[in-house]
Amino acid sequence: MQQILKSCFSAPDFIRGAVRVTYTTLIIGTAVALPQFLSAQGLFSPAVIVNESVITNFELDQRTQFNRLLGIPGDPASLALEDLIKDRLQKEAASDAGISISEDAVTAGMTELAGRANLTLEEFTKALGENGVSPETLRDYTIAGLTWRDYVGSRFLSRRAQARRKLIVQWGGRALAVCRCFCPK
Repeated sequence: MQQILKSCFSAPDFIRGAVRVTYTTLIIGTAVALPQFLSAQGLFSPAVIVNESVITNFELDQRTQFNRLLGIPGDPASLALEDLIKDRLQKEAASDAGISISEDAVTAGMTELAGRANLTLEEFTKALGENGVSPETLRDYTIAGLTWRDYVGSRFLSRRAQARRKLIVQWGGRALAVCRCFCPK
């Protein structure tokens, strides 16, 4: 009996068997876990970098699905990429100009967007969630639009006011009629 046990569990054979089992387990475990790991890495890996601002594959997927749900004409994926790049550039310009959006303005903008679909904000975010779009995507979309609107407004409203004053100075009383035609309030 002792002889049998020694032959079955001799140190070199036992170690080789244990190493073989360990390597087999590692290879099978890696083969099973690797696709999940790569898909998780791929989801949050950079799709595009715009002036040191990263657009992840997750953001791109979310905006693509959001565009699809809104029924925006064209290829949702290419439009999503263009929109996200434009959003990053616009956000950078607004940030350089010192423009930021308050939480109340963001909530009001999201509510307005939901209202266009004849839904409350809660109903709208629930419908988006049921279709795989996170509330953060709606929030980012709203912030981008509001920030750009405020940037354009701050940049060009002052020019409009200067043009109005010039018209008033140049044409006297008739400037108001001309100004209302060319510079709507």
